[in-house]
Amino acid sequence: MIKPYKLKYSIQSVNPLLVIIITTITLLLIESFYHYLFLAFDIHHTSNLPKLPVETDPESHVKIAIRLVKVCIIAPLVETFIFQYLLFELFWRKLRWSLNVFYGLSAFTFGLSHFYSIPTIIVTFTVCLVFNYVYAALAEKKLNLNAYFVIVAIHSLYNTSVFVNHIFSYLGSL
Repeated sequence: MIKPYKLKYSIQSVNPLLVIIITTITLLLIESFYHYLFLAFDIHHTSNLPKLPVETDPESHVKIAIRLVKVCIIAPLVETFIFQYLLFELFWRKLRWSLNVFYGLSAFTFGLSHFYSIPTIIVTFTVCLVFNYVYAALAEKKLNLNAYFVIVAIHSLYNTSVFVNHIFSYLGSL
């Protein structure tokens, strides 16, 4: 079993690119776990992305490109700023509350901000717990800027994977 303090030290001391890759893979495994768990219990779960029909007309491709930029670039920048940077600064640095408060409240609000379905809230809550742990590990070491951009990169890669899977799933259902 990996001890939390050893994991935190590893996150703080390893190359940020490796943190990005390992964390993104971990999140995709978590997403897969939930997918099969919901499937096993016959709980309807779709991607946390709103439906975007893929059609052959050029306007559809423009819509997809715009959605790709929103989901894979803009959303990670904004959401990381709100749910990691601002809430970490508020709960941990300003109010001096436990990191567990930051982990939980940030993940809870992040999950609620992705209210497409209850299963989606559960998945995004869990994903945000991982974001928060990695962010806090880096930010505690006074690496705030590094923490911010590492989480943005992880979030972007994760969203890109979900987005591409969403497109291929739709194309496969045609």
